[in-house]
Amino acid sequence: MAHDAEIKLALAGEEPFKAPINNLQAIGYMYNWAPMHFFLRKSIADEYGIDSIDDLAKSGAAIRVANNNAGNIVANITTFMLEEAGYDEATIEANGGVLVRGGSAQQADLITDGRTDMVINGIFVGHSSFRKVDKSNEVVLLSVPQEIIEKTNEKFGTGIYTIPGESYANQSDDVVTVALGAMVITTESLPEETGYMLAKDIAENIDEIRGVHNAMKQLTPELLVSQTTLPFHAGAKRAYMELGLIK
Repeated sequence: MAHDAEIKLALAGEEPFKAPINNLQAIGYMYNWAPMHFFLRKSIADEYGIDSIDDLAKSGAAIRVANNNAGNIVANITTFMLEEAGYDEATIEANGGVLVRGGSAQQADLITDGRTDMVINGIFVGHSSFRKVDKSNEVVLLSVPQEIIEKTNEKFGTGIYTIPGESYANQSDDVVTVALGAMVITTESLPEETGYMLAKDIAENIDEIRGVHNAMKQLTPELLVSQTTLPFHAGAKRAYMELGLIK
């Protein structure tokens, strides 16, 4: 399984890929609801009037910013979005802050232990790490300018997503951001019958997959075939046509 953002980079041959990868094919889209979250300590947001990520650079606030680990696609997206907001690592440091890296659990620990001020990640709303950040700290969720959303979606193949108001303690309003999706992929070398059985089994057992984790409850047969990043594997296409999901 791969994020759509990773696939788009692979197709273009952009870092970390050395050349375009042209033999990828899709089995099915599994989710498109892993939105980018930008949490900031409420005390800093209140003191400097920071409501959006494009307020960060001009605020002059010394902020200890946590990004994901290098090599993780979420780190790439975070870096791009912050740079589009004029808040690159040089600006963070010029304002007296620092950029640190860590995965979701580590980021939650860092801000809870008072070692960072900002958590940035792209995972499901209400993820356990986000719940820890929200319950153990006074944080706010920053908004994202529409222009940055559009540029991010264009580059990474992400989609627009609305985090509903009241998802977190100090978030009364909806927050519009970008979201990552992920799909099961293969290559054109996979036998057609294998791709057929895999796609058919996924489509016919959607309820079981949805029951694996609360985060998968939104999965539907329609979403499974909604991706447009890659051509469907011949076997998957045949299965979905037989099931009436695509023409």
